[in-house]
Amino acid sequence: MHVDIDKSELDKVVKTNLAIHADAKDFLNKINLEELTSLKISDWRKQINDWKELHCFEKETKEFSTKNALNTINKVTEENLDKYIIVTDV
Repeated sequence: MHVDIDKSELDKVVKTNLAIHADAKDFLNKINLEELTSLKISDWRKQINDWKELHCFEKETKEFSTKNALNTINKVTEENLDKYIIVTDV
């Protein structure tokens, strides 16, 4: 889902499943009025935890490390590069 007040930004870089032209404040106020059902995300959480175990890395410091981030991305994608799309600033 991509919500943006600037219509020209929607699907500009990455095609989304749902593009919504709206002011973020208006969108959030409206969606907060909706009665949302509880999400069933146990399978998703299990997948995330499996990935954490498989691709965990040691933190060099408590601060963000660009080197660590790049090393982790390289490690995760080197075996299955065709399975990943890495996007920044979207």
